[in-house]
Amino acid sequence: MKNKPISLANISQLTDESLMAQLKTCPVKSFKEKTLLMAEGDPVAYLPVVISGRLRVTRNDDSGREVLLYQVMDGEACVITLTSGAVNETSRVSLTADAGTIVMLIPSQLSLDWLDNFPEWRRFIFNLCHIKLGNLVRVIDSMSFQTTNERIIRRLEESLALGQTEIFITHQQLAAEIGTAREVISRLLKKMEHEGKLKLHRGRILLTNFPLKHF
Repeated sequence: MKNKPISLANISQLTDESLMAQLKTCPVKSFKEKTLLMAEGDPVAYLPVVISGRLRVTRNDDSGREVLLYQVMDGEACVITLTSGAVNETSRVSLTADAGTIVMLIPSQLSLDWLDNFPEWRRFIFNLCHIKLGNLVRVIDSMSFQTTNERIIRRLEESLALGQTEIFITHQQLAAEIGTAREVISRLLKKMEHEGKLKLHRGRILLTNFPLKHF
């Protein structure tokens, strides 16, 4: 993990010169490997903003199973860490950076001060809160009203809708996204493979004849 020169191209909606000048003073880290930035229970010292790559925001249930809440993509921040920092709580989630991810680390108190001093920053954060709350509602709806098989199908169809016929993901990672056990994912994917809808390889799923619904 090391400092990197910063490019703010992916958060270009922020145009306030004073805000941008302060942003450029914040440390930026790059990650060559998958890295845990923050675990549940850790102090919240900073607000991470993704310059490029992806952060996975997860929680563990009582059995230790990991559940993916949402992802933080280019130009986005993890708003849960912002709210925890605002009330001096430890982190309620874990943040993991994919290999190749570059993250700006904004000190928590500074990010809170900006809410008072920069209307543009306030709109940026509130818009992210709206988006990520929507993601959480979809996770709750999916786990409450859809079967595991339906959740897998929707996840694969979402990839197809983006033109992805080959998905690089392990059964354990897919289980975390869906919110179930790896053994359940493996069994259902094997059934789909027997039906000729996909082909399973180590660490990837090839969608050979998978039905695509309208989104």
